Amino acid sequence: MTQKNPGFGKAWRMLSVLGLSALLIFSLQMSQGARQPVQSQEPRKPVITVESAQTRHSFAVSEATLVREALGEQGIRLEGKDYLSVPLEQPVESDLVVRVHAVSEETLTESETTPYGATFVPAYDVPLGQRKTIVAGIPGEIEFVYLATKVDGQIREKRRLGQTVKRLPELAVVGIGVLVAAPEDAVQASLAFPHPEGPPTYEMEATAYCPLPEETDGDPWSTSVGLRSGYGIVAVDPQVIPYYTPLYIEGYGYAVAGDTGGAIHGKRIDVFFYDYQETVVFGRRPIEVWVLK
Repeated sequence: MTQKNPGFGKAWRMLSVLGLSALLIFSLQMSQGARQPVQSQEPRKPVITVESAQTRHSFAVSEATLVREALGEQGIRLEGKDYLSVPLEQPVESDLVVRVHAVSEETLTESETTPYGATFVPAYDVPLGQRKTIVAGIPGEIEFVYLATKVDGQIREKRRLGQTVKRLPELAVVGIGVLVAAPEDAVQASLAFPHPEGPPTYEMEATAYCPLPEETDGDPWSTSVGLRSGYGIVAVDPQVIPYYTPLYIEGYGYAVAGDTGGAIHGKRIDVFFYDYQETVVFGRRPIEVWVLK
């Protein structure tokens, strides 16, 4: 009789158990792998970002969808005159940022001042050619109504709807100095002021005269308006240049229209000198005259 080896049988049973275990683990791994989902290979969808002054919203859309369609799917609607930074019919082929510009209209009221003018009177306590404000002028005020168009809260356009005069300007009263202490003072007062800017008001013919009785109708020191004759007091046609008008006369200086004469008509002017020799030097000549108002 053959006798069995007990150690060999024990080893065989152990190998069998190990084999079955490995086979079971392999089967489980294969089973789990079969149940895992297959990775998607679909392309990434474009993303639209819609911005406004208050909000920012991003969402994915199908490729080749129009901007108009994409916004409609999200319930985004343009109000009134609002507009986009891109065309509504533009296809969405890649990521896109769209700006919504909000347009609104508003009525605005603005006030502006209007300048005041001046009326001139003789000032007997002011040196010749100088000015003294007797009554201050008051500017006027006009109220304008505009229709303002705003984009994203900023004014882009204003259209005037109307205007209302709230206050009329009031003229200033300015005294023009006619005080002459001496011939030298009169010359210095005239030369102290600069030549006026801008083109002359008149081109006239000037004649010089001095306080001789034969040149002044026998009264060398009085003028037709009651001023004392002196350097800077000139004779004019009051229909052309009103009395007391401040002037600047080419080659003579600053002056005041304070006299007239029988031979002075139209664009004629007589300028006063104290010395006969000065009248000879000045003579009769064409000159330019500025009206200082």
